[in-house]
Amino acid sequence: MKTDFTLDDYLAGARYSSGSKPFAGFVYVAALNSDEYRIGMTKDLARRMKEHNALPIFTFYVKNMALIEHLLHKKYAHRRRGNGECFRLSPADLEEIKSTDLTAVEVRPQGRPPQVKVEDVPATKQRNKR
Repeated sequence: MKTDFTLDDYLAGARYSSGSKPFAGFVYVAALNSDEYRIGMTKDLARRMKEHNALPIFTFYVKNMALIEHLLHKKYAHRRRGNGECFRLSPADLEEIKSTDLTAVEVRPQGRPPQVKVEDVPATKQRNKR
């Protein structure tokens, strides 16, 4: 992907084309523990949360999930733990992501996004019992 294209460019309405077809799906931030979060993407949110044994903090259903995930990873690269999708995000970082309208410049795919109930995610059941 183009290295100088940023999340701010995207939010300002700049267009980006990687040459590959964009796929709609979920971009999520999930809590792994008290200060560690995973920023990822998936078409099946319940399955992915079960795989990570994580609780989704918030999700965005977007037209180009690979681009949005890449831009979030790039923006918070200074918070990355290792080479993966794990980040040590501050409360301010989380608030910034939560308040960003990642769908603002996209046309939503036809139809409604898949519905995911929080209670369908096993980690949610476990954490709610505490």
